[in-house]
Amino acid sequence: MARGEVGVGLGNEDRWKKFEEAKLDELLDPGESRTAFLLRFTLSHPHVDTTIVGTLYPEHLQENLAAARKGALQANVYEEAKRRLDGVGVAPVSAD
Repeated sequence: MARGEVGVGLGNEDRWKKFEEAKLDELLDPGESRTAFLLRFTLSHPHVDTTIVGTLYPEHLQENLAAARKGALQANVYEEAKRRLDGVGVAPVSAD
């Protein structure tokens, strides 16, 4: 997640442009952050068994834990996110 969202973490604005171009904000659950969405997106990948998430801030850790407890995205949301990312030239890596 590239050091977090701009203005929230230490993330670089350039790293989030593709997220914006793909209009992924439209797929977030109410109140869900972009970071939580991307963590859930990662957990949705059928070949992901483990993620390594680091943070310096206890509140970010709590958000990450809440996102992980919420679990994977609904299948239709995951597929739509992949379609949108592909449309802006970002194809998630497949283990197939």
